[in-house]
Amino acid sequence: MTVRTVVIAATLALACGIITVFYNSRYIGRFVRAILDIDALSPESAITLGELGLKESALFRFATRPGTSLSKTVIKTADGCYYIDPQHAELARKKYRDEHATVLLVMLLLLAVCVFAIAASYLFPEIYSFAERRFTDIFGGGR
Repeated sequence: MTVRTVVIAATLALACGIITVFYNSRYIGRFVRAILDIDALSPESAITLGELGLKESALFRFATRPGTSLSKTVIKTADGCYYIDPQHAELARKKYRDEHATVLLVMLLLLAVCVFAIAASYLFPEIYSFAERRFTDIFGGGR
């Protein structure tokens, strides 16, 4: 494994993290805020995704699968309606208070990550050489 490979992997991981934060803030946040806005805090006041104007997707099912922190906050009833556990309502209000990540912000962050990776790779190859030597000194160079 080379230092260049590590940088590329870190860049991809950072890009995935940025996209995940955007998805949680924008789409999951919209879902939670909609439930809070109508005070669906019990099975009796639970509401369907269609009534919220939302569609179920594979990513949504993944985010709301049993065992996730979201599934402990947002409860799905047997008939497919959703409500927020009253014990978690205040935390949900704080966590999903508004859309933190805008599309422009996400695009700028991704662009910055890519520019950094390209700059580090092509404009500063001596940094890679130095890091590669240190990496080899510390962890050994055997393959």
